[in-house]
Order: sequence, then structure tokens, then C-alpha cells
Amino acid sequence: MALRSHIFAGCCVALFLVGSGVLMPRMAAAATPWKWELPADHFKRLSPFQRSQYQKAARLHGAKDYKGAVPQWEKFRLEFESELDDDILAYITFMKGYSQQYAQNRHSAVKLYTEVLDFFPETVWVAAPALYYRGICHFENGDDRKGYTDMKTMVAHEDYRHHVLAAGALVRLADNHWRNTEIGSAIKYWKQTYDDFLKTNTKEAEKARDHVLSYYIREQKYDSIVDWLTNAESRLAAPARAELARHVCYLARNGFRGTWGKYSDSRASKREKEEDVQAFLVWFRHQRPFFESSGLWAYYDQILQFYCSTWADKKARDVLVDEAVKYIKHAAWEEDVRQSKYLWLSDRLRDARDFLSARALLGLIKDRHVALWKDHELTGRYEGKWKEAAATLEILETMADEKWTQRAKQARADIYRLELGRYEAAIKLYQELSAPPGTLWSIQECYRKWGKSKQAHATLVEIAGMFPPYAPRAVYTEAEYYRADGESKKAVSLYRQILKQWPRASEASRAHQRLEAFGIATGGGVVEED
Repeated sequence: MALRSHIFAGCCVALFLVGSGVLMPRMAAAATPWKWELPADHFKRLSPFQRSQYQKAARLHGAKDYKGAVPQWEKFRLEFESELDDDILAYITFMKGYSQQYAQNRHSAVKLYTEVLDFFPETVWVAAPALYYRGICHFENGDDRKGYTDMKTMVAHEDYRHHVLAAGALVRLADNHWRNTEIGSAIKYWKQTYDDFLKTNTKEAEKARDHVLSYYIREQKYDSIVDWLTNAESRLAAPARAELARHVCYLARNGFRGTWGKYSDSRASKREKEEDVQAFLVWFRHQRPFFESSGLWAYYDQILQFYCSTWADKKARDVLVDEAVKYIKHAAWEEDVRQSKYLWLSDRLRDARDFLSARALLGLIKDRHVALWKDHELTGRYEGKWKEAAATLEILETMADEKWTQRAKQARADIYRLELGRYEAAIKLYQELSAPPGTLWSIQECYRKWGKSKQAHATLVEIAGMFPPYAPRAVYTEAEYYRADGESKKAVSLYRQILKQWPRASEASRAHQRLEAFGIATGGGVVEED
């Protein structure tokens, strides 16, 4: 049997801010499976005339024309009130309030939500959202007391507490308790969110779960994690426990790296962080047996990411790297999988700025094209040795593989253009590549940086003439060059050309702004030459 927390895909990190000296969960916009549209079985009960009016109001609301939707909901209610069943009438009243809320008329929305709750409290599918969004209105109006009262009412109500929106109410209550350092109450509500809504409101449930797990990690309460998220059958189930360990490691990796905000730069805080990290590492190492049944690579994957991205203990990391290399070498994998693992490990060591070890692993890569490409990335992007990176690419270009030759030549040209300022050499390579319009854009940039404005303008004219979709951008770029060089008349002429020839292009708006900056009133349209 799997963990109760069997859904770990798309896990989100619990983010924390420091507020009033207290760890404060950052409130994210709630995304729930609840939808405001009238359910299909209720829509079928409407007459053709009622459906037409409903669709008119719903289209306006769906198009975010909330002010326009309000009178349409009211028209529906006035015209058909005597014909409607109570649940449909409750829904139309709710929707008028819902549109009012989004139209920033929250006081009117509160009155309508209250009307639903007073007259249709047993119509749960409408009344529960009315209570929730009345609370949201109170929060938005700055009346937190009334807002939390509505949230408490919702999660305590025998019927409303099962509605998917109740997950958001629980999370808001938990967050408030956390801000007030009422940790026990916060944990209780987060756990309730997860236990009650994992299947019906997965996003809120997983967010609440991660708040609890993050707290347990920081407090070294690993037994509490296992007790909460496993049962008698799953406690010793290897796949389930390995899955749990992977997720805890994910949260620890990001949290200890800085998202929790618990630790400061003080000596005592650093010591506390080290104690918490070491407690996590001891616990995670004890989870290793649970990974063995499906292969230890998942264990090495997680622990090495932790050491490479979060915790700089080179001695411990080197031991694990040696173990991982031996594991990769002897694992029953296809050779392409084995090679991908060596590359993965090299990249992680590179991220940890252990360039020597990262480069040593590239020696295990059989495809020398790949090895040289990765070496150039390591040398240039990470070590900042762009001249050496370009030299590595030259070696790659000499190897008998047209695809890699072109890729290496493009990268070397970009290094000359962006990093080394060797514009003449870059232009030569771009011309050899001959892959317009991309190479032409790079060539004109090289000419510009090289101080050869005439050639830059000529290249932009070439782009505009040969590649019509890029003409507005080319002309605008040319105009910007003239403007920067103080040649205002030529710049204005080109801005006007853009407005006249390509009024719908994105560059037209920017050209319009430039002309206005020159004191030329366009009136939003085309202006002719003086």
C-alpha cells in the first residue's frame, strides 16, 4: 500500500518570509478545481429563454466584463424569479455578488453573499462558495476579523467543510495561526487540509503538506513525518518510503539553501543551521535501504544534489561521488543511460564549482563531440575562460561531423561577439555559417560594436529587404542607431516609415513613443514628413 501522500508530482517548495520576527508562509493565489459556471445538470433544467439570458451574463463575466455582467444577472433574476427553483435562484444571486466582487464593489457583494446564506443555507454547492467569498471580501476590505470568522465558520460547518473551497479557508486559518506563533494550531489546520483535500483540491493539499514537512525538518522531527504520512502497511514499504525520502530531501535542499529564512549570519544561527542540516543528513542516510530495491541511483541523485547545491562539505561529497561513479559503472543500464549519468554528475559538480572533478568526469564520456562541447561550456560560462573555450570549439570544428561543426562554429562566433570583442573574426564565422536572418542580425551587431555604422545600417537594410516579417524590427533598430548617434532627422524619418508601413507591428507603438519624445504629435496615427 502506498503512502497516504502518494501524489508527489509537481511538488512546490514551501516559501517563507521573515515578518515581525516570525517565520511567515507566503500566501499564494489559491488555484482550486472549483468553477463558477452553472453545472450542466442544472443548465439542462433551464428553458431556452433562460439559457439565452444565462449565457449572456456568463459570457460577460467570463470575458472579465464584470460591471457589464452585474445587470445581466439582475435581469435574469427579475425576469425569471417566479419560475426558478431555489437552487438556481441562489446561484444567480451568488453570481451577481461574484461579479460585483470582481468589479470592486465588495460591499454590495457581501450583501448578496449574505442573502444567499440567509435564504438558501442548505443549498451547499452555492452557499459554501458564498461564505468563502464573503470572507475574501472582508479580507480585501481590510476587515480581517470578519474574514477569519467566515473561514472558521466554513471549516466547522458539517456540510460546508467538505466543499473544495474549504481547503483555502483552512490554509488561510493555518497561515494566520503561524503568523501569531500558534504553531500547534497552524500544523493542525495544514494537516487537515492535506488529509481532507488531497484528492479534491490537490494543489492546496500539497502546499499545506509541504508547510508541515518544512516545519518538521527544521525542528528535526523526522519521526513525526513518518508517523503522519505512513500507516502500518506503508511504514516498511520500500517504494513508498523512498518516495517520501526523495520529497523530504527536495524540501530540505531548497529550504536550507535559503527559502526558510530561519537562519541569520550570526554564529549561533550558523551553528543551529549546521545542526539541523546534519540531523537531516543522518536521517536521509538511514533511508538508503528503502532505495535499494529499485536501484540506488535515486538515492545518489538526491544526496548529491544536496551536497552540490546546498551544503558545501567537499570531503563527504567526494566520498559519495566515488561511490556514485562505481555504481554507474556497474549498473545494468544501456550504455547511453550510463553516459547520461556521467554527464549529470559532471554538471552537478560544475554547479558546485568543483571544476576539476567535473572535468575529470568528462574523460568518461565516450562521444568526444559531447565531451568537448561540455568542456567548452565549463571553461567559458562557468570558469570565465572564454579564450580557452573558443580554442576547444576550434578542435570540435575539425572533427568530421557537419552538425557539430556548425554548432561549434556558431558558439565560437557568439563568444567572439559577446565576450572577446573580436568582431572581425565573428563576422567571418557568421558569413561562413550563412544562416540568415539570424546570422545577419549578429553581423549587424558586430559592425555596430566595431564602430562600423555604415556597414551596420547596410546589413539592416538587407534584412528588411530580404525578410519582410523582420522588416519593422530592422527599420526600428536602424532608427535607434541614428537616434543614439544624434542623427535625429534620419531617426524620425524611419519612425514615421514604421507607422506608415507597419501600423500593427509591435515596433509601431515604440516608434510612436519616440516621435512624441521628439515633440512630434502623431495623434495615434500616421504622420507625414514635414
